[in-house]
Amino acid sequence: MPRAESERPLEATTPTAPPRPARKLAVEEIILVVLLTLSAVGIAISEILPRAAFGYWLAMVPVFGGISLFAGWSRAREQGLTAFGVLRNQLLHWIALAVAVCLVFLFEYTGRMSSEDAALVALLALALTTFLAGVHFNWRYCVVGALLAAAVAALAVLKEFLWVLVIAAVVIAAFLVYRARRSAPSAPSS
Repeated sequence: MPRAESERPLEATTPTAPPRPARKLAVEEIILVVLLTLSAVGIAISEILPRAAFGYWLAMVPVFGGISLFAGWSRAREQGLTAFGVLRNQLLHWIALAVAVCLVFLFEYTGRMSSEDAALVALLALALTTFLAGVHFNWRYCVVGALLAAAVAALAVLKEFLWVLVIAAVVIAAFLVYRARRSAPSAPSS
């Protein structure tokens, strides 16, 4: 009987994957929808007003970075990690993108690149950085990064099919969110 009592605290302290609260999942879904919406707006601007697109994607660097920083900080607190390490990695990650976009702006400013090309390169840099944020921080950014990369390809080659691609990407993202929500409640029962 003493052995059974000693096992109870061990079982209670054994780390298990706690079920994610529905509220937390909803916040992450909202973040995904916001990033996808901002991406869709940027893609539309890139299509309709290519000269304004570079400025839009430049403005999105701190927005995407800020959202990622907030999500990383929240996740660090949730997992009991020090926020400093997570925030440092996130800041370096997004500052690198800001530097890259500023260098693209320099190419445009000096006449080595047109506004339309600068917008595409800025979007490509944002796509890569966002995808890598998904690899390192939160898988949802992979979805957004892949959408942005597909948009770069579409803008560069398949302009007339751009909206079909955007719709397909939104449907895929909605499916992934649906699948994540569906699997979240079933996790405690297994």
